Formats: sequence, structure tokens, C-alpha cells
Amino acid sequence: MKSTVVPGTTDTVVLPLLEQASGKRAGEHFGVGMNPEFLSEGVAIADFMSPTGSFLAGSMRRRSR
Repeated sequence: MKSTVVPGTTDTVVLPLLEQASGKRAGEHFGVGMNPEFLSEGVAIADFMSPTGSFLAGSMRRRSR
């Protein structure tokens, strides 16, 4: 699923809903990955179809086992 949302939506809306539905805590029991989009107005479709790169972010730090 792709969706563009206001910055902060993951922390203020998505994580609380996931924690409530799962009964678990983000960062302790599960992690959440994000792939923010950087699209320019007027060329969003071209940017989407031919991205120059990808940026991935996550919410959980874990030690290697």
C-alpha cells in the first residue's frame, strides 16, 4: 500500500492504533518500517515511476544475535 500522509502520522496515529490492536508495545515487541516519499509537485507520477533512490526508516533498535 502506498499513501502520502502528514509528517508525524506514524507516531501519533498509526503506532497507537497498532499497539492498541495488538496489545503490544512498538519498539519493544515489534518494529515499524517506513518508506517516505519525496515527490515534486507537477512531476509526482514521473518521480514515482522512476525514483532516483530509496530511503528506508525504522522504529526499533535491536542487538544482533
